[in-house]
Amino acid sequence: MYPDHDRKANGGYSGMLRGTSWLSVAEHYWSTKNRGEAWLMVRQLALSDDQQWECAFLRSAPIKLAANGLHIRQATVYRSIMDRLREAKRTARGCYPLEPAYERRFKVWVCGEITGRSPTKVARLYEMWTGSEIARSVAYSDLEWIHAHVPESRKRGRAQKAKRNMQ
Repeated sequence: MYPDHDRKANGGYSGMLRGTSWLSVAEHYWSTKNRGEAWLMVRQLALSDDQQWECAFLRSAPIKLAANGLHIRQATVYRSIMDRLREAKRTARGCYPLEPAYERRFKVWVCGEITGRSPTKVARLYEMWTGSEIARSVAYSDLEWIHAHVPESRKRGRAQKAKRNMQ
């Protein structure tokens, strides 16, 4: 995915990106050295935020914290989207299957939270995750639909918390 990335990396772990046996080098480092110091690997491999989101474990503290927050919010947003699906089924009366579209919207929302709501990045990450390609315009319209119809999908910042406390 990132063919020129090995030029950016430096330090002990950068050897994982060079040569054909990177997997064995990575396994060796992970099993014998700095097991709990994923941040060191992230820094030496010069992983961008996008690359860290694509990794399951190699994440810096801010990305790891954001991923944990996203994981917690996913259940609530998924439930809300499925509630909307039930409402839509009642009005559509079985004309066509709605489940795939609502499942896609949920996955697009997750990708949007990871990528900062960039339709291009959402479409790319969605394809990486599901194996199905979607157009940027579909990603954009799904993000807009979720933002408009699923209040739980919106992040609650300090300003919103302060506003609620004043009411």
